Amino acid sequence: MILRTMSLALICGTLFMATPSPAQWQAAASPPGDPVDRLHPAGAELYCLSYLGKVYVTTDQAQSWTEVGTMTHGTAINSLVIHDDWMLISRQGWAGNHRIRRTAEGWTAWEPWPDQDHEYQHMTVWGGRIFAVSNNGLVVSDDYGLAWAPVATPDGRRAYQLMGARGALFLVTRNIGQSNGLLHRSVDGGVTWQDVTGPLAPISVHAWAEHQGAIYVVKYLGGGQGDVYRSVDDGLSFQLYTGMPTTGYAPSAFATAGSWLAVGYPTSQVTSCFLRADEGEWQDYVQNIGVPQINVLAAQGGYLYKTGGTVGLWRAPLPVTSSIDDTPAAPVAELRVQPNPFNPRTSVIFAAPGAARLAVYDARGHRLRDIAVADAGQWTWDGTDDSGRAAPSGTYLLRLESAAGCPGAAVGDVAAVVAPTTKGG
Repeated sequence: MILRTMSLALICGTLFMATPSPAQWQAAASPPGDPVDRLHPAGAELYCLSYLGKVYVTTDQAQSWTEVGTMTHGTAINSLVIHDDWMLISRQGWAGNHRIRRTAEGWTAWEPWPDQDHEYQHMTVWGGRIFAVSNNGLVVSDDYGLAWAPVATPDGRRAYQLMGARGALFLVTRNIGQSNGLLHRSVDGGVTWQDVTGPLAPISVHAWAEHQGAIYVVKYLGGGQGDVYRSVDDGLSFQLYTGMPTTGYAPSAFATAGSWLAVGYPTSQVTSCFLRADEGEWQDYVQNIGVPQINVLAAQGGYLYKTGGTVGLWRAPLPVTSSIDDTPAAPVAELRVQPNPFNPRTSVIFAAPGAARLAVYDARGHRLRDIAVADAGQWTWDGTDDSGRAAPSGTYLLRLESAAGCPGAAVGDVAAVVAPTTKGG
């Protein structure tokens, strides 16, 4: 049985934002026998850092996973970074630093860095270089981990956390043995630092996100409590942000996808996942979420992914946003879907100024269906592609394109959830 939820709206010379339907969370595949620890989105790929210290990658929205290289079981991974053709990881404990190169044939084999005596955390690419916080303090590499050079920290304080956003590096420092965290900003690769702590003092960053020109940072207060601060001037100053859907509790994670910003909470005491577009209203995104706690949140390939509680990896389809130029245009097209949601088929009602085409795309932009249509009519879609194969679970775009000037394109999202068919049902 294929159960789909579709929302569609006309766009022509304007910005279209799909209103998020209630999230339809479902269990996603995890690497066999190796639970997900963290997630790392990278373009069309989603990487999984496992509890056994391995790296896996999926390109089909977590329907299957492939190990990157071959790595013996070990401790969990502190940090992962991808820069140019190289991936670097640092695992907890001794002899945990490795790197691997990608060629035209794929990932090669893991090789150890020369330095196996230190752990590296918060690896961040900035200015074509890799920065990290190690046991020796803030360091930088120009050769993909073969050598690391020290970077001076403000007032000799110890480097604690490192992030990159809005063209700058941000570093949390502390005095040894103290919790007096300060936030510093550098736009020259750590040559000079500016104290931008302000109301954040003392700061311990619990979660961090860059979205729509703003930087969000969660200041952890202890006991599950925390406040969110926001900067709209590239991190030069931060103010307490009162626009969060829940106050008091510290968010555990953010995830961004285009205009969408998602936030997750690690507790069942409040609604654990919210989603909003731009500066719009937050909407709860927890339908069928199972165990509500969220430890990890990531967005990739049209899906929102989460881990937390006693369950493995879960995913929910994201609404789709599209934009075209703001040239004024006459109302020339119509696109509707009935019923909505549907199972197992739906009718697509359309009207266009002359001959047009209807096309269905998956989240990676692959066209599944493409048919020529008249200027008005109705088409029944049964969830299959041009070869008659049933479309897998995923998010889809339905587009109406007219041959007459402004296409009057209509774009929507189809959230497909594949459920087992019951006997006799």
